[in-house]
Amino acid sequence: MNELLKNLPDEAREKLRETGQPDWMNPMLATLTDRRFSDEKWIFERKLDGERCLAFRKGDQMRLMSRNQKKLNVQYPELVEALEGQDLAHFIADGEVVAFEGDVTSFARLQDRMHVEDEEKARQSGVAVYYYIFDLLYLDGYDTTRVGLRHRKSLLKRALSFDDPLRFVVHR
Repeated sequence: MNELLKNLPDEAREKLRETGQPDWMNPMLATLTDRRFSDEKWIFERKLDGERCLAFRKGDQMRLMSRNQKKLNVQYPELVEALEGQDLAHFIADGEVVAFEGDVTSFARLQDRMHVEDEEKARQSGVAVYYYIFDLLYLDGYDTTRVGLRHRKSLLKRALSFDDPLRFVVHR
């Protein structure tokens, strides 16, 4: 078992499921609300205006997939390279690919990259993209989705290196 997983509290480690790495996992869905409330069981994350993206690393194979199971490697080659450069060889991460207009995420700006079908054109588009990662669904032989989100986010923060273009999504 991966050292990061071994260091989880007992109650979290008991919820891990040992399994082969799946080719697909559904992204975890957030609950959007305008109603203000406070509950210690909930966490709050900033809403990003981008494209949902799951990262599947299985040895030397790296796939970025939309939530509709469309492969996104060509559109975002610099994200593929950053994820291939990680020490972990087996993981599934969930996040959002974004582009900025000033200090604000801009879906309109991201669209200049979303529909590019040539890796070189994507690199030369002039649109910088970032992968904001907020969840770790699978790690080194274990499905982590039954583990509480706070523990998964803690695993994520320690498992990957967050240097641009990879960014960790903080929460409250």
